[in-house]
Amino acid sequence: MSFHETNLLSVTKKQFIYKLQANLGILISLMIIQLLALLLSTAGVSSMSVGTNLTIINLKIISGDIIIVFTLIWAFIVGYNTAGNAYRLDYHFVTNRLSSNLASGCFLLLTSLLAGITATFCGVLLRVLLYFWRDLLTTKGLSMAPALLMKGSYVTVLYACLLSALGYFYGMLAQRNKALTVLIPVLFFGSLFAAAKDTRAAQLFRQVLVFYFSESSLALFTLKIVLTVALLFITIILFTNRMEVRK
Repeated sequence: MSFHETNLLSVTKKQFIYKLQANLGILISLMIIQLLALLLSTAGVSSMSVGTNLTIINLKIISGDIIIVFTLIWAFIVGYNTAGNAYRLDYHFVTNRLSSNLASGCFLLLTSLLAGITATFCGVLLRVLLYFWRDLLTTKGLSMAPALLMKGSYVTVLYACLLSALGYFYGMLAQRNKALTVLIPVLFFGSLFAAAKDTRAAQLFRQVLVFYFSESSLALFTLKIVLTVALLFITIILFTNRMEVRK
């Protein structure tokens, strides 16, 4: 029996700091992923040719969407790896599943914040590189208002939070049952194929996409993401409450 009382807040804080120190390498991976996406973005996301028989103009559309997509994929992978590493890292603490999940949630929140902000500013860097290195037919879209830049960062952070929470949820399910590691991706990609057909499953899948990606109100969008992430973590906490910390 220990004479030193521990509380949930202090244990969670210690776990969060330890997980942050143990996973500093993921910040390097974030830099690599975003630099790779930046280089790919300079080649353009689409192109088209317009003109007559005498004059043909090749238009290339360049966007920072590739940087955002790569960053969100990275966020999902970080969430999944955090779930797997939780069992190894929690070995060093007198802890329970609640404090472990709370510490992981704080860690994923921090990484999502960094990922969202850096992804947006990589888009700014892309504009600077294009301005100096490319012969542009038009400079439309190169400048960005500060308010729009902040909004873009905010939205990207929320999407990163959602993807990292989904990755963590998937990782915790996989820890409980290895068969789910294969079953869940099969169901996901099956839904993608079903979405191409006019079925009830396709309609449901489209409604989910519209629910998260077509919201015009920033306040409602924030509410949707926050409630979804909270629901995922509440489910994880209830699901893993009876699981042993050490595995």
